[in-house]
Amino acid sequence: MTWYNELGYKKNPFSIKPNTKYKLFFDDKDVLGLIKKSLEANHNVLLKGVYGTGKTTILKQIIKLYGGKRKIFYYNAFSKEELNYDKIIKNAGNIFSRLFKIKSAEVIVFVDEAHKVPISQAFSYKNHENKIKSILFVSSDTSFIIPKGFEQDFQVIINLDNFTQKDAINIVKDRLGESQDIIPHNAIIELYNKSYTPRDFILSCESYCKNNILS
Repeated sequence: MTWYNELGYKKNPFSIKPNTKYKLFFDDKDVLGLIKKSLEANHNVLLKGVYGTGKTTILKQIIKLYGGKRKIFYYNAFSKEELNYDKIIKNAGNIFSRLFKIKSAEVIVFVDEAHKVPISQAFSYKNHENKIKSILFVSSDTSFIIPKGFEQDFQVIINLDNFTQKDAINIVKDRLGESQDIIPHNAIIELYNKSYTPRDFILSCESYCKNNILS
């Protein structure tokens, strides 16, 4: 039996897999609300944060928010195919889109690890601005900046690089619920001080529970 089974949890509350069940790491900053509001206003967004800050979870939350209401195209820089906006626009006019009355101008494009996409591909959207509603660039490279000549196209830039004690405390409350006292406040602060990202902190919480509950 696992430590979390002993406490009555069916699944590990400190799993690091992206999960829409739990709140975002930076929920009190309303990152999700800001991104959604910006995309709806036809604004392009750049979201930056090192590995483990919750970018994938944010993407999943946004997709969940839209559901089938809007056509969303997701592209990962590690894909074998190149980023092709022409193809995206073409697919936006397929039978599925017409059936659900999704106009090509309502298309939102998510580009994951945008810093790895050649500039000639990533910023060729300029040729289709009247057919793409908005773009969300996501990057794990916090030094990534929008090239000159395109800065005015990205009205919102969000950095997920300020993981605070309050964020850490909120993570424990959200993950453990009524059993949050399993990890005392002083232990939370100690684990936080040893963690660089929310992901590191969650893994440390899991180790703490394993060592203290099963011992």
